Amino acid sequence: MPHVRQHLLPAIFDNLPGALRMLPHHPAQAAVAGSAHKAVPDECRAIRSRFEFVGILGPGEWLAPLVAGTGSFRCLECSIVMGDKEESGTSFGSVAGTYDRVRPGPAPAAVDWLVPRGCSVAVDLAAGTGLFTRALEGRAQQVVAVEPDERMRRVLAARSPGVQVLDGRAEDIPLPDGCADAVLVSHAWHWFDPERAVQEIARVLADGGRLGVLWTSRDRGEDWVAGLEVIGSPDEPRTRDQAMERLSRQHTVTMPEGAPFRAAETASFGFERIMTVADALDWLATASQVITADPADRAAGLARASTALGARASHAGGTEVVLMPMRSWCWRARRMPRI
Repeated sequence: MPHVRQHLLPAIFDNLPGALRMLPHHPAQAAVAGSAHKAVPDECRAIRSRFEFVGILGPGEWLAPLVAGTGSFRCLECSIVMGDKEESGTSFGSVAGTYDRVRPGPAPAAVDWLVPRGCSVAVDLAAGTGLFTRALEGRAQQVVAVEPDERMRRVLAARSPGVQVLDGRAEDIPLPDGCADAVLVSHAWHWFDPERAVQEIARVLADGGRLGVLWTSRDRGEDWVAGLEVIGSPDEPRTRDQAMERLSRQHTVTMPEGAPFRAAETASFGFERIMTVADALDWLATASQVITADPADRAAGLARASTALGARASHAGGTEVVLMPMRSWCWRARRMPRI
């Protein structure tokens, strides 16, 4: 079936949670309102983003995935592909080997800040290929990794043979009540359904246990780093201020009303990473919005990034290398005692 892209008219979210309203004359109004709202990130809902429909469809079939809730959308503000959130969230499995090779681990100081002292059982939730799992080894007596994508789990199990690896997701954690001293989430909180995930995490944590969330990525404090956006307008590279504003929205943990967590704190830890230009490009290509992008857009974006990285690179042993500013952004809170 041919690949087509059906542009939607600007989508406006009203102030009611989960309410998506299209312009009145748009034919997908009712279908989209019922099927797509849960997949739209809160930060995009807040800034009233526009969206476009992306799908692999035949003639006359473009409405069916919306009715079934399987259509995908690309946010025209942040370029994230959404709609079938599970499909986007597990898109990394298609590049699992590269993901594990080039994605960054967290700053050691960030891990120390997140893991409570004397931690017996730490759960790495949405563990991926185990980049954060490996950082937890030695900081907890037992590390349990929970990951829904079989392709990612295979890499994780091979790289971390001493870790218990389970098939599961944040909304349905395959562990007993009160078994964990810490549940930790690295670069995956934005894929969760907060209402269900927070309830499950609270169930698994012991009283007084730690919920920790972090994101580790390049530090957009410099314009050249902020501009390394593969999917976006080539004529309007993202500035430092724009990138930092976006990150402040993304790196936010909002607890549902009544969630049994208190004493929330935040911190961030900077570090540097020496990478070859080739590895840096491979890393940029593992972003979900790049994996799911139109091939022509992906190629053009990576070409722009290659030019930008080449301008910053130095030569070491005949290889182009770049010093990449990095940062781990962290959030933690304590599970309140059960009544």
